[in-house]
Order: sequence, then structure tokens, then C-alpha cells
Amino acid sequence: MNLKSARIAFLLAAFGLLSAQALEVTTVTARQRWPWNNLVDIEFVVVTNGTDAASEFGLNITGTYANGMKTVTASTFASDPYAAAGTNCVTWDLGTDYPGLRTTDLALTVTVSDLIASKPAYLVINLSDGSTATSYPVRYTTQAPDLSNDTCRTDELWLRRIPAGTFTMGSPSGELGHQADEIQHSVTLTKGFYIGVFEVTQKQWFDVMGTRPSWYTNLLYRDTRPAESISYNGILGTTDGTNWPASSAVDATSFIGKLRAKTGITSFDLPTEAQWERACRTGTTTSLNNGTNLTSVSSDATLNTLARYLYDGGKIGATVDPGQNSMDTNATAKVGSYLPNAWGLYDMHGN
Repeated sequence: MNLKSARIAFLLAAFGLLSAQALEVTTVTARQRWPWNNLVDIEFVVVTNGTDAASEFGLNITGTYANGMKTVTASTFASDPYAAAGTNCVTWDLGTDYPGLRTTDLALTVTVSDLIASKPAYLVINLSDGSTATSYPVRYTTQAPDLSNDTCRTDELWLRRIPAGTFTMGSPSGELGHQADEIQHSVTLTKGFYIGVFEVTQKQWFDVMGTRPSWYTNLLYRDTRPAESISYNGILGTTDGTNWPASSAVDATSFIGKLRAKTGITSFDLPTEAQWERACRTGTTTSLNNGTNLTSVSSDATLNTLARYLYDGGKIGATVDPGQNSMDTNATAKVGSYLPNAWGLYDMHGN
């Protein structure tokens, strides 16, 4: 995959075990938090019957009401919506999914599933209170972001869970654009991870850091463009953060440091190269993640549908550098403007 260096900004990862085995759920109880707020704590037991006790499984929660005539499905959670062997407790944000319903109205059913086959969950961070906020609310949902509303690109930070698995990293020697350091080899990721649906945008950076270091400053377009003029120092820091990836320590004043502190998720980090390529490929072995190969190392018709790059508006007429005040038809594009890969991740081949 010879375009792996083209992605501007960066992606975030948070870790959790994944597997593909599950059997039985017993002893389901639900308790809506007093004084009848949106949150419902659901406790249950997963019986593995001899399968891998360290596995983690996909979770499906449904409820019926009106004498069984109507059914609702849990999609938004205030905790990671996955289950492991033994006793579990997850928190369903019932009020967000179905305002007005209470657990006393519902007969709940909980099942676990093959995680790889089930729809991955999204982790969503609410950044709307800005850089002075003491905390950022976090929720989990199976619903994809609404691209018709720029909130998912600005005041919310969306990440999608990628399952563990084995894939072939690198590119074959005969692939157009192949580089000497892209020797193909098998890689197994034993843990799943969350990774950004989009590049981090200028508005998201501002909401966390309170600064706007990006070059493209057109007021009409800047918020949804990538934060492209940032460095490792701002992402991880200049003291504690200098030993990545050997050490996961970061500066408290860095972007990752502030996200960790204000979400309580201490595993936020940059993705490793293997995690990034796993997320980009989505099972493909071709040079492009839609299952096709490059036909040119300059302008490529298929790449035009997947990425903003030199010959697709990155430069004016592919030769002239866009000005600082340019619209997003040149230079960087609004994140999510091109086709996503099979896991719903955008701009993996460049912006």
C-alpha cells in the first residue's frame, strides 16, 4: 500500500480485547438510575461453556413493549458495549435512543455474538465545551455519524472500533509505486482498537488545545478541514511524550494528554503503523482500499474518488500551490468528502 504516508493529521487509538466466540447469556437484570434519568445499568452473565474465557463478544440488547407488539434496539451506550465471560454490566443510554421510555415498560433480551461479524461500535467524544472544559462526555453507539450535520466533524470526535485479526502488511514488489521498505509480511493484531473516522479537524483541535495552528484559514471552511500544521510535539509533547512508541507516556499539555485527562480513557494514543494499515485495508490486498490497484503514479481515476491529492485539487491545475485563504475545492478538503473504506473510515489515502 504505497499511499500510506499521504494522510494528513492523525488518528487516535484506544485498546480492548476482541474475539469471535460466544455462546449463552443468563441472569439478566436492568436498573434505571434514580431519579429516572436516561441511563440504564444492565447486568448479565456470559457462559462460554469451555470456549476462550478471555474472549470479548459483540453485544445485542433489545426490548419489547406494548404487549410485545413493539421492539426497540439499544444503540447508544455510556460504557463500551461489549461483553466478556462471566458477570458483565453495561450502561444503555435509553433516553438518547428512545426518549420517554423506561425500563419498567420493557422486557429486555440480551445476546452476545461473533464480534467480527457484528457491527463495530463507535466511540464519540463531546468536545463542545471547548478547551476550558474540565471533562469531555463520552458515549458509545452503533449508529454511524450523520454526515449531513458537521457536528461529527467539529464539536464531536468520532472513532470506530476495528477488530483484531491477521492481515498481510506491505505491498508486492510488482505493485505500481512499491517502495523498498514495503516488504509483505503477515501481522496479527491480538487486540482491537478504536481509530478516528476522520482526520482531526481544525475545530476539534481548537476545542481541545484552544489554538489554531493550521495554514488554511478561510473562515467559511477551516473548521471542517484537517488540522494540518501540527507536529509530534503538540500531539504527544516535548518531555514525557518523546519516547513513543517505546513508552506510552505523554505530556499533560499535549493533545493526547488532554484527551486522556478529560475523557478518563488513558489508552488514547497514536496508532501504530500496523494498526493504521489494518484499519486502512479492511481486508483488501490491493494498492487502494476499494479493491483496485493504481494505474498511474500521477493522476488516477479511482484514487480521485477516494482522496484529495496533488492531481485532484491538492494543487491548482496540479502545479500551483493554493493560497492560505483558498476554498476547500483546492488544498485540503472538508473531511469525509470522498468515499469511505469498508469500515467507514474516510481519507485514508490522503487529504
